[in-house]
Order: sequence, then C-alpha cells, then structure tokens
Amino acid sequence: MKNLKLHTKRKHNRCDRRRGVVAAQVLLLLPVIIGFAVLTVDVGTLYNTRSDLQSAADSAALASAIELTTDEMMAVRYGSSSTSLTSTIANTASHYTSLNSTFDRTSLSVESGDIRFGEILLSSSSGALDTSVGLDALNAIEVTIRCDANSANGPAALFFTSLFGYNTADVHASATAAFDDRFVGFTPPNGEGPLIPFAVHENIFFAISADGYSFDSDTETIDTTSDGIPELNLYPHAGDASGNFGLLNIGSNNMGVPELREDIESGVTADDLIAEGIPDGLLSFYDSDGNPTTYNISGNPGMKTTLQTSIETRIGQTVGFLLHDGASGNGANAVFHITGIRFGRVMATKLNGNPNGRYVWIQPVTYSGPGVTVGPSAPSSDGVAGSLQLVR
Repeated sequence: MKNLKLHTKRKHNRCDRRRGVVAAQVLLLLPVIIGFAVLTVDVGTLYNTRSDLQSAADSAALASAIELTTDEMMAVRYGSSSTSLTSTIANTASHYTSLNSTFDRTSLSVESGDIRFGEILLSSSSGALDTSVGLDALNAIEVTIRCDANSANGPAALFFTSLFGYNTADVHASATAAFDDRFVGFTPPNGEGPLIPFAVHENIFFAISADGYSFDSDTETIDTTSDGIPELNLYPHAGDASGNFGLLNIGSNNMGVPELREDIESGVTADDLIAEGIPDGLLSFYDSDGNPTTYNISGNPGMKTTLQTSIETRIGQTVGFLLHDGASGNGANAVFHITGIRFGRVMATKLNGNPNGRYVWIQPVTYSGPGVTVGPSAPSSDGVAGSLQLVR
C-alpha cells in the first residue's frame, strides 16, 4: 500500500509540473497570439477598404467611359474641337466616385490627377495608356482612388496595430474602362429595336457634310442649329443615281406599305433576318479571320411618301440603317449589295410637296446598346458602334 501511495503521489507531481509548463508556454505565446488576432482584424479592414475602393474605381471608370459614346465625342470624330470633353469625363468620374463609401467615409473622392484618359491597344489591353493622343483617338479612361495622406480621403485607419505604432495605412485601387469599337456585327432584338429597313449607298453616307440640326440630350429636343455633326438625308432627292437609296424587303420577298410601317415603327427583328437566310439573325460584317462579309437583300429604290407618319414616330430616336455599294435590277426587282450598318438619330422628316424639298434627316450616333458584337478580328469602326467594358 505504501508503494501504491508513493506511485500516485509521484504521478500527481508530474501532472502538476506539466500544467505549469503549459501555463508558462501560454503566457510566453500570448503576445504572439494576440498579435496574430490583431493583425487578422486590421488586414481584414485593409482588404475590405481596398474592395470598396475597387468598386468605386470600377463604377467611376465605366460611367466616365460612356462619355466616349456621346454626341460631343461624335462631333470630335467629325473634326470639331472640344473644350469640355475632358472636363466632362473628369466630372463624371468624380461624381460616381462620390456615390461610393468605405467604413467611416460616407463618400469617396478622386484626385484630378488620378483620372487619366487616352488610348490603349485593344488587342493588348495590358499595355500602357497613351495619354499623348488627340481627343479623337480616346478609347479608355483610367481611374485610381486612394486612401492616403496625400488624398482627400485620408489614409485608412487601423484599429489594433496602433498598439505596435502603426495607426494608418495607404490603400489604393485602379480600374480602366474602354470603348471597344472593333465592331463585328449586330443582332436586333425580337421586339422594338433600332434597325429600320432603309439602305443608302456608302459613298453618299461617307460624303455627308450638311449640319443643320442639334439634339439636346437633357431635354431630348431637336433644334435647327449646327452642332458639329453632319446629317444624312435618306430621301433620294433629284440628281441621285437610281438605286442609291432603298426600302429593303427583309424576311419577305415583296413588302407592302403595312409591313414597311411595322418594320419602321417597331424595328426589323432577329427573326426577320433569320427568315432572310441570315444565321442566328446576326448581321456580321467580318468573319473570324477579319475578312469583310456582305449580303444581298431585295428591295425597292426610292422612298414612299405614305411612310411619313411611321418615320415621324422615330424622331429623336436612334435607328440603324444599312449601307450598300450598289444595286442590281430595277423597281421591285432591285437587289442591294449590303456592306455595313450605321446608326443615327432621326432629326426631321418631310415626304410631301416638291420632291426636291423632301427629306429624312438622320444624324450619326455611336451605338453601344444591346445586340452589338465586337471581336479581335474586326478593325476599329472609328466609333460607329461597340461595347463598354472594364479591361483592367
């Protein structure tokens, strides 16, 4: 019995010693454990701050890149000077930045020097932003939002690492949005869409110079003043060669006035193009190797005066119309060789009275709405159409 008691006592002594060693180790490691916990909290804070800044930069870059598709940018592409385009871009970026917040900041700001605009090579968007190009070459906006001592946002505050002498940290995030105008083709929606069954010779379109209208996007009103963007008259006035203009029979061999009115007022649909024999309803003007593709579509030269009221429903709206480089046949047997598509805003129409005084004025616009297909095989469309996207 004495031996048993002695053995038990010795066992308890060893356990006590172990507990003492563990307690000592915990005491020694406690600062390290606390340090890791503190670091985890503040690293999480910095991570969330950077995530907030990234969201703000993304939205500011995308919103300001929309300015590359406006009438002001179109006027620049047609050779007009602009004193406000870059300031408009900067103001848009600043406004959308201010709509974002992070932790104790209910509104973020961006420094003017951190809003950069220029040109990137779309085939290699990781390349540098060239800020030396002229306004007509702009295709990308870069926005950097900072939380540091040199910004109005101030540095990011740290919570627990201040115990170790670190009270703040610098955080920043950048985003670049681009207007990719490597326009391949267009698929109109089934429902109301922009494509109308009109065709014009490409030589006439590329030679437009008259500038008698302007559009106020704020009030959505049209005025008879110039704005630097020329208009195209889709009415075949006297002197134009037969076949330069046409009403197309898309999806039907010979469309009458009711069908043309429907296509004008509601737009040609993808199903109409499929019925025309165009796969998937995609008007594609470049193949996968970058070679131009064309279409033959039947139609009638000229413009019917009975379409006046239908065209009037489109005034102020953006429509798509087709380009061709020639037509074979006459009258209802005409076939147009379609080479491209353009988009424009219907400004005014008059289809009665003296033929030389009739008109359907359309002002070119940049289209970035639904149905646009872009791709690396297509060359730049010089702002005709494209898509806005974050590239980095």
